[in-house]
Amino acid sequence: MKARPTEPGRVVISTQGHDEGRWYAILSVLDERMVLLVDGDTRKLAKPKKKQVKHLHALPLSIQVE
Repeated sequence: MKARPTEPGRVVISTQGHDEGRWYAILSVLDERMVLLVDGDTRKLAKPKKKQVKHLHALPLSIQVE
């Protein structure tokens, strides 16, 4: 199985669900399966989206999350 980078600040694209194709940034890692995501539009820092890592495609981009 391919390793998936899941550090805070990593930019990812959703590959499953009603939000398929939407870009997010990882806010925090809950465990090896789940992360909290924000996009600044519908999902702000106050209300992040919880999603499984296997439903994400990590990009070689990072942002600074504070």
